[in-house]
Amino acid sequence: MEDEKCEYCTGNDSKRKTVMANARGDYYVVINRCNYLEDSEVGDAKVKFSLIGEKIKFCPMCGREL
Repeated sequence: MEDEKCEYCTGNDSKRKTVMANARGDYYVVINRCNYLEDSEVGDAKVKFSLIGEKIKFCPMCGREL
């Protein structure tokens, strides 16, 4: 049996599925290649809703250790 690849935590950053998104889809959170939860906004004092990424140890979707 082959190991299944999780669409949320494996592959390059641009092909990973979003973990969550707003209704319009213009704001979302993904797991980046460094295993941080990363939002779609670039951090800046002018951006109202930008988040600071949080390093995670397990994928919240498949449970795999990262």
